[in-house]
Amino acid sequence: MFGWILEPLVFGDYPEVMKKNVGSRLPSFTKVQSELIKGSFDFIGLNHYFSLYVSDRQTEPGIRDYNRDMSIYYRASRTEPPAGQVKPSHQCFL
Repeated sequence: MFGWILEPLVFGDYPEVMKKNVGSRLPSFTKVQSELIKGSFDFIGLNHYFSLYVSDRQTEPGIRDYNRDMSIYYRASRTEPPAGQVKPSHQCFL
């Protein structure tokens, strides 16, 4: 997730792995846009609310979306089985 935001700001383009996984659905920067955005920050703040455990997941063919592009399983605790889908919860995630 950090690379999605930070790599364009630091290097002027998205991470290679992101371009590979997302493909044509990812907008590309023009040379001018890349030069404008590269180094255009003077402060990066990080606001952290919760953590997830992640493990590697093979890329599945078929419909692609945000979660499948990451090629990970995620879960809230070490003992919980990896999530295939987001489960209903009483917690509010914004």
